[in-house]
Amino acid sequence: PDWIKNSFVKPLVQVSLEKEKSLPNVPLLAEVMKNEDDKALAEFLTSGSKVGRAFGAPPGVPAERVAALRKAFDATVRDPKYLAAARKAKMPVEPTPGIEIQQLVEKVAAAPESLIQRGQKALGLQ
Repeated sequence: PDWIKNSFVKPLVQVSLEKEKSLPNVPLLAEVMKNEDDKALAEFLTSGSKVGRAFGAPPGVPAERVAALRKAFDATVRDPKYLAAARKAKMPVEPTPGIEIQQLVEKVAAAPESLIQRGQKALGLQ
């Protein structure tokens, strides 16, 4: 963190779907793209940043169980003892609601083949 604060390094772009609070003036990769196809590609390639350390359950879990797991997760990330331990370990706690993660995973899973191929080519996988 001191490197950025002391201008030892200057971030040019954030490879993420959402801006870091500490870097409000550094654009997202999708923001510097010139056309909608390239913006879609940037969002596709950086979607993993939003998922982070997600917790998942297999298909077919009853809705009431999913709701209970999400409620427990939400309670944990608001718990004062948990937050104090995270601060002590200098670990940021910026949880994303489970429904948002689910929607993102569904969007990525439904990506058109043309977008997947562009992503593979951009990453040198083709």
